[in-house]
Amino acid sequence: ATYGGWIEFDLQQSSNDAPPADTRDIILRGSGLELFFDRARETGIPWQSYKARLDESKGWVNFATGLPPTRRQMLTVLSNLTEILIRAECSSSPGVGGLDSVALVAVPPRVAARMSGNTLVIEWPAWGFNYQLESATTLFPPDWHPAGEIPDIVNDMKTVTPNISTGDRRYYRLRNVSP
Repeated sequence: ATYGGWIEFDLQQSSNDAPPADTRDIILRGSGLELFFDRARETGIPWQSYKARLDESKGWVNFATGLPPTRRQMLTVLSNLTEILIRAECSSSPGVGGLDSVALVAVPPRVAARMSGNTLVIEWPAWGFNYQLESATTLFPPDWHPAGEIPDIVNDMKTVTPNISTGDRRYYRLRNVSP
């Protein structure tokens, strides 16, 4: 999943006069939803790099409602993405635009560990579905293996409470298991 990551691209245009009325510069479509992003109008003749965070709080708008998408809507579109549309020409005058180096950049989920009383709680965002919790008893040499616990989902977080005994020493990591 690219949730929390970026869409990046390079853009060039031949003129920089008044933009067209439609401000949907980046459009993501999937599962019957359309989200758009209106990027800043800083384009000019040289190539410029742009990026937009793939996150509901970073300027995206649900086309149907005119409101920012919910987290669920953002996740739904990104997990079932069928179209990415990027405006390459942002001028109402005739001209030539260029678009290059389009990429969806994934950011790995952050894993957190905390104590709740005498219980260790390990959690990471539920959108990190291609990630598996692994544990090891030593790091030299490492003996990583699946932690074994099946995560519960609580408040959009995958949560594991490993069964550990006093004196146990374990190391944990989250590993991407996508092919």
